Amino acid sequence: MADAVREVSARGMSVVLVEQNLGLAFSVARDVAVMQKGRIVHEAPCAEFRSNPADRRRLLGVD
Repeated sequence: MADAVREVSARGMSVVLVEQNLGLAFSVARDVAVMQKGRIVHEAPCAEFRSNPADRRRLLGVD
């Protein structure tokens, strides 16, 4: 699936990926949006989100 997302993105199309596997999501994402109860509660570039363990822990409950 990651290859397909990368291919579509390389063609200039946006992709909305809803994924619980953070490794997969981080490997293909440029930006991250975290939703709670149907609302976006946090948005950041993927690299920024990956480098901020406090936000990951607070928003996702993972380190």
